[in-house]
Amino acid sequence: MLDPSYTVNTTLALPDATTLYSYSPYLTVTADSASFSAAVTFSGYLSFDWWTLSMEELYFDIDVTSSAELEITADITSAYDHTFTYSPSDLSYTLVSVPGVLELGPALAFSVGAEISASEAVTLTAAASVALVDGNIHLDLIDEDSTGTSGWTPTYSIAANISGEVVADINPVAALTVEIAVSFFSGLIDLSSGLTATPGFENSFVVTAAERVGLDGVKSLTSDGTCAEGLEIDSKFTFSVEVFVGTLWSDTLYNVTVPIVDECFSWEA
Repeated sequence: MLDPSYTVNTTLALPDATTLYSYSPYLTVTADSASFSAAVTFSGYLSFDWWTLSMEELYFDIDVTSSAELEITADITSAYDHTFTYSPSDLSYTLVSVPGVLELGPALAFSVGAEISASEAVTLTAAASVALVDGNIHLDLIDEDSTGTSGWTPTYSIAANISGEVVADINPVAALTVEIAVSFFSGLIDLSSGLTATPGFENSFVVTAAERVGLDGVKSLTSDGTCAEGLEIDSKFTFSVEVFVGTLWSDTLYNVTVPIVDECFSWEA
């Protein structure tokens, strides 16, 4: 089943200035722009014994190439800390349909979110770009030990800015969930399975004597290790791939954190 393979190509863009999260009057997060694209190829095999009503074999191979471009602005009016997720509509397709017996088809879901925190009123901005190529998952729903992954080479860039002298974090993520929906007997048996790839960034600022500084604004500063009158930046790229089989089991197959910058700067004399 699913032989030959089946490929889904899709792109999605949010309207400019889409409000991702709002909790008046403390926090408003806006997507100045956000776009996603993915090319996902599915193949696999299903063997079901209708006499004994038992699954003999069920596995999928999923190959993923995806990208995301995201620019967000967080306007904070007082000390605040919140994590949110915004999900546009899922994209689903039907490959096999035997009414009342079997429904099978792939689904894709994009989401964007962020952890936002600040010690007082401030405006935070972040612009992130992530591309994932050659990601592969072999997902065996019968034999968990046979499940594995390869590839997943990420490329990324990040820019972040802060408007005032505060302690703040802006940690955006752009996740892609790829699922094969497998439902027997009108949902009596649900073996829907897939993966969630979650690239993200952690950007922490401690600003004691600066305004309008960012990850690209350290060229006029010198590092002396004190940060008493200047800027402390800690930025990381994070990436994980989690697989799941319905409610039966889930596992993180890939997880990495890569430092981008971790510096303590003071103003030049």
